Formats: sequence, C-alpha cells, structure tokens
Amino acid sequence: MSGKDNYIRKVPLTEEQLRVQRKESIESAKEHGMEVAKFTCDGCNLATTCKLVFDLYNTDGDCLLEK
Repeated sequence: MSGKDNYIRKVPLTEEQLRVQRKESIESAKEHGMEVAKFTCDGCNLATTCKLVFDLYNTDGDCLLEK
C-alpha cells in the first residue's frame, strides 16, 4: 500500500457531504482569521475519495495529497 492510499476513502463522499465539508473548512478558516475563496479541491476528480479534501492547506494550487 502506497502512502497516498492511506488518504483515499473506500466509500466516496456524496456531493452534499462535500458541500458540508467545504463549508466547515471555510468557517474554520474564518475562525482563524483566514479567508478562502477557492480550494485546489474545487473541481478535483479525487475530491469525493480524498480524506484531505478541503484542508486549509489545499489552496492556491497546493495539494496535501500530492506532498
């Protein structure tokens, strides 16, 4: 099992779960004085299966899964 495999969900998130996760990440950013307009995850074909989706690092083209 590769390192990336540890961050892939066996059961994909639904579109609604993705929306909720994104909203919660934006709210968390605001609580920490950050503003996030766009995530690298927006439109990513791995978003539904990535356990790192909408992490606050995943902005401006950065992607934790790719690290």
